[in-house]
Amino acid sequence: MPFRLLNMGIRAISMLSKFLLIVYLAKLLPTADLGIYGLLVASIGFAVLFLGFDYYTYSNRELLSVSKDEWSSVIVNQIYAYLPLYVIFIPIAFLLYFYDVLPNGYFIWFLLLLLLEHISIEQNRLLNTMQKQLSASFVLFFRSGLWVLFVMPLIIYIEKFRTLEVILNAWLLGVLFSVVFATVIIKKSINNWNFSSLSFSWIKKGYKVGVLFIVGTIALRAISTGDRFFLEQWSNVEMVGVYVFYTSLTVGASAFIHAGVIVFSTPKIITAYQQDKLMEFELLMNKFFKELIFSIIIMLTVLYLVMPFVIEWIGKGLYLEYYDVFYIALITVGVTVLSSHPGTYLYAARRDIYILLLNISSLIVFILLLWFFYFNYLELPALYRVSFSVALTLIFLLVAKYFGYFYFRKKMESKA
Repeated sequence: MPFRLLNMGIRAISMLSKFLLIVYLAKLLPTADLGIYGLLVASIGFAVLFLGFDYYTYSNRELLSVSKDEWSSVIVNQIYAYLPLYVIFIPIAFLLYFYDVLPNGYFIWFLLLLLLEHISIEQNRLLNTMQKQLSASFVLFFRSGLWVLFVMPLIIYIEKFRTLEVILNAWLLGVLFSVVFATVIIKKSINNWNFSSLSFSWIKKGYKVGVLFIVGTIALRAISTGDRFFLEQWSNVEMVGVYVFYTSLTVGASAFIHAGVIVFSTPKIITAYQQDKLMEFELLMNKFFKELIFSIIIMLTVLYLVMPFVIEWIGKGLYLEYYDVFYIALITVGVTVLSSHPGTYLYAARRDIYILLLNISSLIVFILLLWFFYFNYLELPALYRVSFSVALTLIFLLVAKYFGYFYFRKKMESKA
């Protein structure tokens, strides 16, 4: 328990730092700058999917199924698998520059942050799978928290540093440090490194699994990226800033649950299922569900109580005018966290096709909802139309995941 509390504490500082960053950006920077920041974050998050190809869903699951002596081979082949993806997709990223998808002057930051963020994210996932959650938390802290703690005094007390460029430079240094730290930890964790253990058949199999996940993940991420770009088109970048403010704070708060519950529970659940320890699997799934419910209630309660004071302190009427978006964001984040319960089972049970169909269906539902709200509720501000579309889509996804959860478990029990 002390170990878990320490892990949660480190992640809590990381998430609190990002929470405070969003709050201070909302107070000290023009709302449009917060909107641009949100577009960059969303674009990087979406582009990372192409660089990674969701290959980790295959390699990390394989890592849990082999002995530690074979970890080197798995990790080395995972690295080799990424190289062709970099060659293919990095040049494609320049299309964002040529077609002015991103605001002028921010493409270089986008490209550098994209490369480093992908490496750091994959390292973080790997450390969690290796059950080095504390090291993974430090990687997250360096990538998301430490640089914020350094830059915050600058933007608070020195007016000339209150620019988006200062924020992006600090972010770049933070994620670079996280990559260096994670590289050292992973290197020391395995003694028998062998970079000549290239297996084309293993890599090819990973691509096949990755295709199933990447299509679905892109479909799902298109929702959390497209919402901001749709909003910019239907309204303006200031509305994107308001949307980013509320969604970033609620999603940031959910990271506490990820740190304290999800990263500890999911590797154990997957391992128990793969080893056919069904009784242990049942106990872990029940415990996981109870911890999620308890954590969600605490998270939503704290956010509900704290947010009015945050809005009052920021003192900008635009955030208060659209305060109802906060309530929609609360529902959305609660539903998203809860869906990790059935989602963990579907992943452990290798129901990859079903997961793919779910994610594609969710994107279709999202587009249909946008179309419905756009043509039937023109009097409703674009900010609400987009927020409702996202919330209802994720509710649909939660229901569909639980349908699969109960259906496949019943099917499995009938064969037993």
